[in-house]
This record gives sequence, structure tokens and C-alpha cells, in this order.
Amino acid sequence: MTRSCTTCGAPTKKTCRGCSRAAYCSANCQKKHWAIHILECDKPGREITTADRLAATVISREVSTDVETLIDYGFCRVADPKDINSLVAVYTEIIRDFGVKPLTIHKWRVEKKLHSEMIAQYRSAGKKASQRNFLWLRTNAQVFDSESACGPSVDARDAVIELMVWTRIGGSPRATRQQIEQVKETWSDEKRFCYSFYTMVISCGGATAELPEYWLKFGFCTFQDDMAAPLRSLYFDLIQKCTFDEFCEAFSSSSLISLMDRKGLKTARSAMPTEFESLLSRSPDDISSIWQLKLYALGCAINPEPACFAIYGFMNCTDDAEVNRLRRFYGTLFKEYSVPPLQLEDAALCDQLFPYIAKLPDMKLSKSEKRFLTRVMKTCNDIAIRWYISQMMSTTGHPL
Repeated sequence: MTRSCTTCGAPTKKTCRGCSRAAYCSANCQKKHWAIHILECDKPGREITTADRLAATVISREVSTDVETLIDYGFCRVADPKDINSLVAVYTEIIRDFGVKPLTIHKWRVEKKLHSEMIAQYRSAGKKASQRNFLWLRTNAQVFDSESACGPSVDARDAVIELMVWTRIGGSPRATRQQIEQVKETWSDEKRFCYSFYTMVISCGGATAELPEYWLKFGFCTFQDDMAAPLRSLYFDLIQKCTFDEFCEAFSSSSLISLMDRKGLKTARSAMPTEFESLLSRSPDDISSIWQLKLYALGCAINPEPACFAIYGFMNCTDDAEVNRLRRFYGTLFKEYSVPPLQLEDAALCDQLFPYIAKLPDMKLSKSEKRFLTRVMKTCNDIAIRWYISQMMSTTGHPL
């Protein structure tokens, strides 16, 4: 199949020797693009280092989102946007203009010679080098001092991440944190919510159960494990392909699934758990009670919606000890038995909780557990729903 060369655009049937992801018309074109392609190649031929990620960032003119790279190369030791931009400019000149290879930069850092070797490169370049960059490099040796761990403070790291997110959504790379906050104050709650999620995706990959609102509304709750690695990759790819406004609009209108498909991510999106699409197709303010139950059962410090107590048997518990016992049992169902959440919800709505659970493969219950679960899971949805409505009336003055 004829494709376009990734580097020059010429038609070619040749691909990378290590994989078929990228098309190249010649070895020279592959060599020119290698600093970027090495990160995604199936057979890069050696271990990928943070210097490789730094080089790819510089050459592609993207903002680095790899925290380890930010730490290794001093970005966590500067907080002022001007210094961040100066640091990027120095690395750009070292890698793109002076032609220093990532392996060499990695060696300098490991041997704790990064600053001195970069100084030597500038001296060797003479008048061809930017004197502004050289002056900044000479007067900021502490930025490259690995002994200072992650630098001045967590605030510096947060400032870098803030600027990364801000530039990702189209903001000025020279904006101060105060200027960014002033703009954010004019946004709607939903837009600020999406911005916070962007920050999570860029800084750590996404939401965990410790951030329940994001964990629920963006579908991380549909995964068996807390890392949800495929979903983290999906959201990272999505924010590279869509504008921030597109993302916010899709979130508000419950059309993130459609946005993913339009941006060429349907295959990756289809590989998510079956419950993922149904959850994201509902309003962010209409999260099914089963996900509230899962969050509560996993031990997160939340106050679940009254519906969780109503239809899942908690209203039949006689004291706090029984509530905790039932909560722990549901936690076991989710973690060890991988019970399909929507099937469990259907069983609850049909007053068939215990019969459903008793038929699960490998389910073994002691006599005392059977007695306890039979009693508390003997639900009647008409009563449960009336109880739920009464709870809503007592707290809000209206049923919904």
C-alpha cells in the first residue's frame, strides 16, 4: 500500500524497519524523523530515556508532558514563565541547532556534567549561538544541579504544569499564574472542571478514585484497576487532537464518545469497557447509583447518594457495623469477582440481588454470610424508592 513519507510527504511503500507505524521513502528521511519516532517505535533498538523525550519535545515544538523528563532536565527548578521559556530555548539550540544527540545529553546528566558540557557547546559555537540563551545558561547553573532533587519547591513543579496546560489549550506561553487565574475566574464551572481534568491528564495521566467527581464523570470508574491505563492513553491522545473548547462542549453535551470518534480514536475508544460508552452518553450530573456504590464500596471517604442505601440493601442494615459489613462485601464483589456493574444494578432494580450474587461463579458464602445477605438484600423497590424520595424531600424540599 502506498503511503506518504512522514518526513517529506513523497509517496512510498517503505516503512520503519522496526515497525510499520511510520512510512519513510528513504533511510535519510527516517533518520531525520527518528528523534520523534523512537518514542512510538515497536523496536527502537535501545532503552528510551528522558533525553529522548526531551529531544522529541524540542523537535516537534510540543510541550513536554512527561513529569520524569521535567524533573531530570530542570523544569521543576524554575517557576517563572520567562525562565521556563529560556530553558526551552537553550535545549532547542543545543539539540536542533548544535546537533547534540539524546544519548549524549543523557550521558551528561548521568555523569552530572549537564551544565558544564552545555556551556562548552555554547563556547564552541561562538557567535553562531544566541548570546541571550548563553547568558541565561551561565547565570542559572542551579537549574541543572541534580543534587537539588526537584528544586525549590512543589510550587515550581505546579507552575510548570500550569503553563503546560495553559499552552496546550492555546494560552500564551508567557502568561503568569496570576494572569491565568484571572482568565479562569471568568469561566463557567464546567469549563474550570474540564481545565482541572486537563491538568490531571497532563501531570499524572488522569483521575483516580481519590478524586471521585472526575473518576466518575470521565469514566475511570468503569475499569477494574485504578490505573485504567488504556483510558489514560485515550484521553491523552484526545486532548492532542481536539481544541479545549471542543472538549468542553462535548463534556457538557454528553458527546465525548462522538468527539473521540470524529478525531480518529474510535478503535481505541471501542476497546474500553462496555459500560464506558453508556456512562459518557449520560449527563455528567446523572451518574448511575451503581458507580456511587462502587466508589463507596472501595473505601473512598464519600457520602453516597441515598439511592445507594435504598436499592442495594443498606436500608435493611440495623447499625453501622452492618453497614460496613455490607460495604466491604460489595468491595469484594468489585475487586475480586469483577462483577459487571450494570448487571448488578439490574439485579438490584429487579429485587434479585441475592439470587444474582449467589449464582456468581466461584461464589462461596458461609452460613452466617448467607443469613446476613439474604436479610439485608431482601429489597422491595417500591418501598426503597419511596424511602429515597422522602430522603430527598427532607434535604432539598423536592424529590429530584
